[in-house]
Amino acid sequence: MQVTVEKPEQGLEHKMTVTFPSNDLNASVEKRLNEVRRSVKMDGFR
Repeated sequence: MQVTVEKPEQGLEHKMTVTFPSNDLNASVEKRLNEVRRSVKMDGFR
């Protein structure tokens, strides 16, 4: 993971950029979906 912070010459606004491999995100999403898939209720869905 890479984090960069850009500070302006004036003012209080800062810009932060976070970069990480998409594999990390995909693995986390799949894990969470598997945890909640049995308990999700969707109105109008059989």
